[in-house]
Amino acid sequence: MEYILAFENTNLVMKAERVLFEADLHIKAVPLPDQISTGCGICLQISPVEIGRALKILANNHITEVGIYLRQESNGEIVYSKVEDSADFL
Repeated sequence: MEYILAFENTNLVMKAERVLFEADLHIKAVPLPDQISTGCGICLQISPVEIGRALKILANNHITEVGIYLRQESNGEIVYSKVEDSADFL
């Protein structure tokens, strides 16, 4: 299980990636999965352990337009579920 952070444009992804790397979080920039229809085509993967801290760092850096998706395996398939309330992590 991990989380996917989707952004509206490439500039936001790059800014988010930079501030999260500077905070020593373990993230990975990857192509946006086909199952997620919002975003610019690039997203960030992050572990459940670091998602709360990552969202706080993004908010502190005025990056608030973030789509959050839970990535899980179910019956041998990868399933993405949109997280509707990011307050659960803060």
